Amino acid sequence: MATKEEWTSLFETVVGRKPSPQEFMKAKETGFDPTKIIEISGTKQDSNVQQPPKPSVGSVGVPSDKKDKEKIVLPIISLVLSGLFLLLTLLTPWKLIFTSLALLSVIIAMVLLIANWKKPKKRLTLIAFAVSILAFAVSLGVTAYTTFNSDWFKTVSKEPDRDKDTDQEDLDDDEEDSTDINDYIDKDYKFDWSESDFLSLNVYSVSSDKSGDKVKDILKTYGKASEARISDNNLYLTYKDNNNSKIVDLAFSRRDGIYTLAYAHAYGFTDNIKTDSNYKSTWKQSDFDDLKEASSSDLTAGSKWTDIQKKFGNPESAVESISNYGNGDGFEKTLDVTYSDYSASGDYLSYVSLDFKEEDGVYYLTHKYANGD
Repeated sequence: MATKEEWTSLFETVVGRKPSPQEFMKAKETGFDPTKIIEISGTKQDSNVQQPPKPSVGSVGVPSDKKDKEKIVLPIISLVLSGLFLLLTLLTPWKLIFTSLALLSVIIAMVLLIANWKKPKKRLTLIAFAVSILAFAVSLGVTAYTTFNSDWFKTVSKEPDRDKDTDQEDLDDDEEDSTDINDYIDKDYKFDWSESDFLSLNVYSVSSDKSGDKVKDILKTYGKASEARISDNNLYLTYKDNNNSKIVDLAFSRRDGIYTLAYAHAYGFTDNIKTDSNYKSTWKQSDFDDLKEASSSDLTAGSKWTDIQKKFGNPESAVESISNYGNGDGFEKTLDVTYSDYSASGDYLSYVSLDFKEEDGVYYLTHKYANGD
């Protein structure tokens, strides 16, 4: 039997009008039997008109359990895989493998979304797709971070910088050093020195047992120089950047056919001293006379650079240098500053040059000079 709604709909289809109250009551007495519609309406059934099929109540708009499971199970599987691959990426060393599998989960979720796009119910599929993208993004970020911060990556990325292109025949430790200047020059040299590199050099000193670095070792570590020259038994190498703002000068002495480091000088590693290209002089002769130069026995007796800079401001130019002359004193840091203002009035000095030497991080005045002095 049909429901009253189904019977009413069938009545309208067969008879062409809605049933009257009397007809509805008669139908109710028959239990809304669709086969009684013609009899109740009093309409003669045309021989060509077929009886409407009896509706199957159980088959109207009710999907099978099997189809429901297929729509739910696949997105759930995608969610589980995305979460599993993310967890394995975080907890295991095989991060790249599981990140790749997380990408595969994104592709699977995308296929499911496309397949269910026109279906009215696809909330779980959308969630699975969003979670797969999030899991892949996190996995990729973790993999990238651990890779670029690993000791292996640092070694691989930095080590080649120290292996310069040199002819191995020229660097054979068992042979004498070449006297051909071309064996020490690289026309395409790119500056690759730092202050710590320079301070790690070993300079030959007659007052110590430490021998100087061999030129072969310098070439292996820092490459051939921008410029080179040979004079008598001495070899001079100059490393500089394109702007000549950073320079390393090395001098080698030849002993038993081997060039060893005898002198090292560099400048331009730091820009700690600020300068003023539009400097206007505030120096008076009395200010200059009050400056104290350090003695040979007491460097700290000299005026401090910090006090001078505070009173007279930034100089017009400044150069910080590091040198090792091989005299046993090791590396020395110096600072040369110049205050120049040639438009200054007669009450002020137009040119003041000051030299400082560093001790325990402080620059002390070692020499002073003013125009006409």
